[in-house]
Amino acid sequence: MAQITHSQIAKIARISRSTVSRALQNHPAIPEKTRLRIQRLAEKLSYRPNPLISALMASRSKPRTTAFAIPIATLTAWPPSRDLAPIPSIQRLLRGASDRASELGYHLEEFWIDEPGMTGERLNQILVNRGIVAAMLAPLPDTHSEIQLDWEQFSIGTFAPNSKIPRFHRASHFHFNGACVALEELHRRGYRRPGMILYTESDQQVREQYLGGMAAVELRAIFKRKIPPLILNNGRIDLLESWLKRYEPDVVVSDESHTIKCLKNLGCHVPRDIAFAHLDRPPGNEYGGIDQLKELIGRSVIDLIVAQVNRNERGIPRYSNDIKLAGVWMDGRSVPSL
Repeated sequence: MAQITHSQIAKIARISRSTVSRALQNHPAIPEKTRLRIQRLAEKLSYRPNPLISALMASRSKPRTTAFAIPIATLTAWPPSRDLAPIPSIQRLLRGASDRASELGYHLEEFWIDEPGMTGERLNQILVNRGIVAAMLAPLPDTHSEIQLDWEQFSIGTFAPNSKIPRFHRASHFHFNGACVALEELHRRGYRRPGMILYTESDQQVREQYLGGMAAVELRAIFKRKIPPLILNNGRIDLLESWLKRYEPDVVVSDESHTIKCLKNLGCHVPRDIAFAHLDRPPGNEYGGIDQLKELIGRSVIDLIVAQVNRNERGIPRYSNDIKLAGVWMDGRSVPSL
């Protein structure tokens, strides 16, 4: 079946092709009544946009470059930098997203939402004027306020759940599964008294998934002793010390490298005195634990965004696609086999 074009829609609607083009992009210069009429007609005719052509038209006023790629706005609350974010795990997410975007003929273009003088309305207008219809929301700092944008203008993908933004299509690590895999591997290696340490500063949804995974494994009674998890404030090292003395875990499980520093400050040598399994293991062989495959998560977010662009879907979805990717266990010096 031949693809429906703007010219065909214009002929049926008895208006100009340029009006059709702007109406399908929700251009504010076209009256809302006309926009809705054209959009309904396009949907009835099973029209699907060609993202290459749309981006090319939007780029005509830009200087020529040797290579052309469709922009995906990367909305980040971190100050502009070479890697888009100062946290290594977020850098991995965005590198994976950038690589996948390049493979599909797109490129990431950073927009700092906290730039001085930037408002949601101004950022929205910048993106619309640039002809950008795709956006990726990078992970936000925990203290960030709610983002205000006209979401209906864009095809959007994001990462872990966040109360500061609507429920978009997203990809993230399957934290429940990660906790299960880690604990099962620890049992296989001979550990029998695992203790989990999490932090009040971490995202509540992630924390509950880790706790749920631990509870699921404990139901199978594979460990000799159940040790209650410790929810720790970064500054309360005294609570950690009393917890260690009371329960005597043979391995600590945590998603924060900060935990191993606390253990060392208490005189616990890792792994001679106590082993340490990382639930969000950074690259390298220092830590054993779960590699959350951040690059793959970033690639999946781009796939979600491009799929929406190809289907001409914009705005907050009625039903969001929530992809959970399982991490893998990786050996490291902090968790030797017993």
